[in-house]
Amino acid sequence: MRYFYSGKGQLDSLTQYVVFSSGNYRKENTKKFTFDAQGNLSEIETRNYRSNGKIASIYTNIFGDYDTAPNPLRQLYMFDDTFYRSLSKNNFRSHQTKLLDVDDNTTYLSHKNTWHLKYDERGIPLFKR
Repeated sequence: MRYFYSGKGQLDSLTQYVVFSSGNYRKENTKKFTFDAQGNLSEIETRNYRSNGKIASIYTNIFGDYDTAPNPLRQLYMFDDTFYRSLSKNNFRSHQTKLLDVDDNTTYLSHKNTWHLKYDERGIPLFKR
């Protein structure tokens, strides 16, 4: 994995490579991170590549409906959802994903999750079930 950062210190992209015993490598996928003006993650576009280097599919995660409360998970890098939450200044309350097959320009997978967060007396969200 290679991580790339913008001039603002935000994660810009990360690329996963497969390395063969011969020392050769092939790009497997690249994730491009897009942030809004408030510093919140708005989209992650993942491009999956074939062995010939051509794009096979594009998987997009869309984040939105941010609150204005401080994000208690910021700067924590653990599991996917926690990782995505840790990249933003505030807390997303919606997350949508879709998969685009480049060959036939068809979206095969799309779903959306929304959360109604509860907040403590300081305005910090409570991430409980």
